[in-house]
Amino acid sequence: MKKAKLLILTALFCQATYSQNDTQAVKSGFVVYSVFCNIAPHQFKFPLIGFVNVATGDYQGLQLGFVNTTLKGFKGVQAGFVNTTLKNADGLQLGFVNTTVRDFSGMQAGFVNTTPKNADGLQLGFVNTAGKGIKGSQLGFVNYADSITNGIPIGFVSIVKKGGYRAIEISANELYPVNLSFKIGVPRFYSYIQGGYNPRFEKDFAFGAGFGALCPIGKNLYFNPEIGSMNPIGKNNHQQMLSLVGSFRYELFSAVQIAVGPSAVWMYSSKGEDLYKPEYSIANRKIDNNNRLLIGVRAALSVNF
Repeated sequence: MKKAKLLILTALFCQATYSQNDTQAVKSGFVVYSVFCNIAPHQFKFPLIGFVNVATGDYQGLQLGFVNTTLKGFKGVQAGFVNTTLKNADGLQLGFVNTTVRDFSGMQAGFVNTTPKNADGLQLGFVNTAGKGIKGSQLGFVNYADSITNGIPIGFVSIVKKGGYRAIEISANELYPVNLSFKIGVPRFYSYIQGGYNPRFEKDFAFGAGFGALCPIGKNLYFNPEIGSMNPIGKNNHQQMLSLVGSFRYELFSAVQIAVGPSAVWMYSSKGEDLYKPEYSIANRKIDNNNRLLIGVRAALSVNF
């Protein structure tokens, strides 16, 4: 364990030392090439494969290691635990943490992908950020972009400053007459969380989440499909409600919309307990002791901001 820590510290020290002296290294064409630590000057022509790889100037090719760093522009593939390019990058960054300080073009795939400037391509990870906007798509749990063109951010939370969609909604459905939702993303794909209340049920409150889209079909009119799930809140609860909704949404004012449309709800109980009876329904069919299908209508009022 001590040896492993010593190797990592030595690698990072080696990287930092040459990062501070990159100008001199470029001028002299100084090269260190070993399995452990590789230091390459401007426009080095060979792959950098080692525990720590540092290109002190522009680099084109392959960097394969635990830590990969290019102090200027990069074109090619960086594959490792931590990948960093201090200027523009064009290619693939594949690792746990991927960072391009300036513009990025290509694909970033990792747990955290960060481009403070512009991104053009795909960011695939748990957390994706494009500080000046992205031309392409983001796929992750949390996505952030100043703006997005020619693509969609797909995630549980997607924040787009310019052209994004954020709304608070009050609604009524077959099981819970009072619901409050928060929606975030872009009109073409957003996520939402939802709380429901019905004092008639044994467990008054429920919590849910889902995804939806706003599809324009006319002036101020949208088709609004949503898919979601809700569960009563409380101990020893085994009920779940899965819903598919096809609402039509009309924009009354610039920030206020109303919606109404049909819904289908699949109710399920893993323990065979009595399923909650709906407040209203068009059709209510019992499949067996654990499953029930409801057809109903939903209505909502939302405020965008």
